[in-house]
Amino acid sequence: MIFYWVLTPFWAAQLVHSGDFRGASQTVHAILNLSHILIVPTKIVFLVLYGIKTVWWASLVIAGIDYAVVGILASMFQPKSIYEMNMPCVILSLLGLIAVPTLGFFMFFTLYR
Repeated sequence: MIFYWVLTPFWAAQLVHSGDFRGASQTVHAILNLSHILIVPTKIVFLVLYGIKTVWWASLVIAGIDYAVVGILASMFQPKSIYEMNMPCVILSLLGLIAVPTLGFFMFFTLYR
């Protein structure tokens, strides 16, 4: 379950970074969007399997808390002005391109261990 929660800040950072992308490379923007979009079904499938393995309502509680945390983190990562670049968000977002697949693997690996 820890890998599920560690994935959340990367998701929030990618949400903000892809929405406020100012880079010149459209390839990086497309990869960032794809990574951000793939996190959603990964988390949903994990929660369904977690609910099957434990109790069904635990997944709903976890999903509710998760979306609240993402909302809070996304608001914290928002740049204060249009000219400001939020470097911690950008760094966390780009690190997420490597961390997200790794965390996704460990999420499912530990679920059935």
